Amino acid sequence: DLCRLEDTEFLNDNLVDFYLKFLTTDASRSPLFRDNPLTPEALKSQVHVFSSHFFTKLTEIKITTRTFQEAHKRVERWTRRLDIFKLKFIMVPVVQQLHWSLAVICHPDRIVDMCETHINHVKKKGTTADDAVDIDVDDEDEEIDPEQPCVVFMDSLKMHKENEVFKAIKAWLCEEYRKKKGKDIQCLFETKKIPLIADLKLPRQKNGWDCGLFVLRYARELLSSLFLGDGPQLRISAKAHSERFAHFDFASWFRQADITRMRKEVKVLIKSLREEHDWFAQLDQAKQAKEFVVEENDKIQHADEKDIELDNNAITSNEDVSSSKEESTTASLPQDTITKNKTSVPQKADVSEDAIHRMDADEDQDLSPAATGRSPDSVMNEVDDSPHTRKRSREESNPTNHEEHHNDHLSRRLRSSH
Repeated sequence: DLCRLEDTEFLNDNLVDFYLKFLTTDASRSPLFRDNPLTPEALKSQVHVFSSHFFTKLTEIKITTRTFQEAHKRVERWTRRLDIFKLKFIMVPVVQQLHWSLAVICHPDRIVDMCETHINHVKKKGTTADDAVDIDVDDEDEEIDPEQPCVVFMDSLKMHKENEVFKAIKAWLCEEYRKKKGKDIQCLFETKKIPLIADLKLPRQKNGWDCGLFVLRYARELLSSLFLGDGPQLRISAKAHSERFAHFDFASWFRQADITRMRKEVKVLIKSLREEHDWFAQLDQAKQAKEFVVEENDKIQHADEKDIELDNNAITSNEDVSSSKEESTTASLPQDTITKNKTSVPQKADVSEDAIHRMDADEDQDLSPAATGRSPDSVMNEVDDSPHTRKRSREESNPTNHEEHHNDHLSRRLRSSH
């Protein structure tokens, strides 16, 4: 869009919508809020700016007495959460045939009072609404110079047909009132009570490409004159309208040089906002990255704690299972078997020094007749008749059994010693 701000270029809808929004909402930079007590919130309660697409959507079909309700449906959602009859000014940018103009609906809040007064007059005089179109609704108004509901139309080239624009806006206002207030007063919108003001002596463009900038400047100067009193105070009243605003010099609002400078101002504004956006975007990215790291660390810590808990549960479970198995096995055995098993457990071999000395003494014991005092025959008979002798004789008669017995004896001795 920045290239549209170069010299001899037309402004597009993005630029027009952007600047009008900036003008009415940016408290720190907008000229409407500079060095004055007016705030964006206070302005928002009194002024509404429609997108440039509003009027385009409204007039997609030709508006007649038969089609204006259908036309209203096309833009009904635009005011779904907005009561326009509480506002003082509504700005409607108009773009047709590659040209921009501006329509300003003034004092729609007064329309409600006018309608109520109109209905009361009808009831008092016993006439129908259609017969009462010429009733002066201000007869009982105590205000000396009441605010005047009207539509101000500003066209820097006088290129658009103001009556067609006025007709479309009146039809929309009438249907909007019927939808929001539940009353059909179409006749009121066809009278002189809501006039069109299109012959103001405004600054005019002298080329074929500055119409968009003129619309932006018209909006800026009008709001400044209405709310800030910058120069002569502008008041849209019945008296001012009847006098054709003779006391107000619209032509002094700005010059062509101001329009040329305004192109550069809007370009600088957009670039500065983009730089701020980039800075805040980087700050937001850094914040998101920090939050991501903290979140990931929390996840890892939580996972570790969960793993530790699972391991502890598994260990406890295994111990419980082993204990249960031992108890169930013990419980299933007969008591005498348990006692027998306890008594038949092999004892550890006695491998102390005293035992070794006793074994050596047994081996070295002298069994001769002289040492024992017995006759040789009696000793020999005892030896021959001893279990060991009988066993050895059997082993000698069977060499294989003897060798196996010897090996088995050695193995048992080794196991016992260990």
